[in-house]
Amino acid sequence: MIVVTVEGSPASITVRYPEFDFSSTPVVWGPNAEAVIGFDSASPVTTPIEVFLLKVMRMAKAEMDPATDGELLRDMDLFNKQEAQHFKTHAGFNKIIREWCPEVAPIEKAFEKDLNGFLESKPLRWLVGYCEAFEAVGGLISPDWVDGDNARAAGTFDSTVVEMWRWHLAEEYEHREVVWRVYQRLFGTPADEAHAFRLEMFNVGRDHFFGYGDRMRRAMLATYRSGMGPDEVRASCEREEEVVNAATEMLGQRLAPVFSPDYNPAANRRPDQLEEVLAAYAVARH
Repeated sequence: MIVVTVEGSPASITVRYPEFDFSSTPVVWGPNAEAVIGFDSASPVTTPIEVFLLKVMRMAKAEMDPATDGELLRDMDLFNKQEAQHFKTHAGFNKIIREWCPEVAPIEKAFEKDLNGFLESKPLRWLVGYCEAFEAVGGLISPDWVDGDNARAAGTFDSTVVEMWRWHLAEEYEHREVVWRVYQRLFGTPADEAHAFRLEMFNVGRDHFFGYGDRMRRAMLATYRSGMGPDEVRASCEREEEVVNAATEMLGQRLAPVFSPDYNPAANRRPDQLEEVLAAYAVARH
């Protein structure tokens, strides 16, 4: 059962407060286990990076002019509220993951330590560029969750985890421009240097957070395969290879727009079922 409240706003970004109950949700919630575990492994990466996003956006706000940047500052506040809800929701599912696979916890802590180290040692341009890399991925892969391709890959739509990801990625599409606009506002000139540095940070960020996601995935697959016989493990490894190859090809296609000097997330493909997914959470907050 999902309990939903929503905070309306005059902006196109809306803060929603869904409550997902994961108490009876298994970690391997769909029949295509290797794909399911791949999707699950993104959740423990999501929580530390969303805290990081909030901190970086607060730092960026301090560089803004309330008189001339009022609209962007408003959208940053709404972005932060959405990301705070994403953090809270994923934290609930991550608890289930850690109980099933304790080996995930130290990887999560290592990722969090890296991000805290970045906050202490990196300049704001680097930090915003890293955040923009993460947001670029979310905005471009949004249709794969919202329109159901990932649920089909997992083998089911009948899971609270699917509902969570569809809501989350619908909101990623909704706020897809915010961090890009922050980057352009603070570091967008000269344009050629801004483009080159944005691409540098996209590669740095993508390799970093995807690398931790892969470590999570491998730890979870080891738990899933514990107790299997050699033939079962071999079959699972073959399915894993198919899943990874398909995901790599898909990501290459989805993320290609990032490398254009004309990249603007406003032009991202709109998920066909965006309104349908978000309508489920259109209940007034009291």
